Amino acid sequence: METVVLEERGVEKLKKRYSPSIKIWHPLQFGASNARLCRLGDQPPPRKDFEFKMTTKDEKCLFCNIEDTSTEIIYKDDTYLAFKDIKPATAHHYLVIPKKHIKNTSSLHTSDVELVKKLVEIGENILKEKSANIEETMYGFHVPPFTSIQHLHLHVISPISEMGFISRLMFRPNSYWFITASSLVDKLEKK
Repeated sequence: METVVLEERGVEKLKKRYSPSIKIWHPLQFGASNARLCRLGDQPPPRKDFEFKMTTKDEKCLFCNIEDTSTEIIYKDDTYLAFKDIKPATAHHYLVIPKKHIKNTSSLHTSDVELVKKLVEIGENILKEKSANIEETMYGFHVPPFTSIQHLHLHVISPISEMGFISRLMFRPNSYWFITASSLVDKLEKK
C-alpha cells in the first residue's frame, strides 16, 4: 500500500496529481502530525496510541485559575463564575465565564447558544443583586484577535451612559472587535 505523507500546503497539489483515486485521512484519525494520502480502497494507516482530550481547564489560563487568586468571586456554581472586571468601564462591570476552558467566540457552535444565554442570565441576576440599572446594560464579548484573555468571558456593563470615551470605543456594539450577546446568539443560530 502506497501512503504519501504531506503537509497542509501540499494537499491541493497532490489531490490534483492523484485524483480521483485518493482519500485523505485527518491526522487525528491515526495520531500523526501530517495528513496522509492513500489510494481508495486502502485501509487507513494504523492508529498510534493517543487520546484526544477535550480540555476542561488550561493550566496556563488566568481565568481557568481565577479561583486560586485573590479575586473576589461574586457568583459561583459548578459550571460558571463571575467577578468584577479589573479595569471597569462603569460602576457595574462584571465578567461571567464558563469554568470549562473555551478559547473565545470563534470556538462556539450552534450547540453553545444555551451557554451564551446562561452567561447573560447570570449577568442579569448579578445586576439585580447589586441594584444596578438593568435597562441600561450591555452584554457582549470581544472578538478575536481583540481578546486580552484567551478564555471566553461575557462583559456585563451597566449603566452604559457612564462609560467614558475610551470605554465606548472598546465596547462599541457589533464592531469588528466587540459583539453583543444577542448578536452572537443570532449568529450561532444561523450556523
